[in-house]
Amino acid sequence: MKVKVTHTLELNEVPAKVVELVSGIRARFARLASMPVNTTNLESFSNAVQAVRMELAICDSQLEDALNMQEGYENVMQQMTDTAAQLQPASAEDVQPEGEDEKV
Repeated sequence: MKVKVTHTLELNEVPAKVVELVSGIRARFARLASMPVNTTNLESFSNAVQAVRMELAICDSQLEDALNMQEGYENVMQQMTDTAAQLQPASAEDVQPEGEDEKV
């Protein structure tokens, strides 16, 4: 039975966690690629196909997890950038002295 597990990370740890997940998926694909398959025995072949399908389903789920983590990370980073830009004081060039109209 598959279960979904969540845990808390520091923001700066997210990219490494995504890389770790993708590395695990690549290793799983490598194992699948080297798995022996006997096509001359229907039962053996059927079992091998089922095992590959189960592994691919896990890979698909883990890829979705990695994508969601990266999207969440990118969204937070963009929000932080936007917030920092809004909080920066206007430069002296942007401030008009009182009483002076902007020249057009």
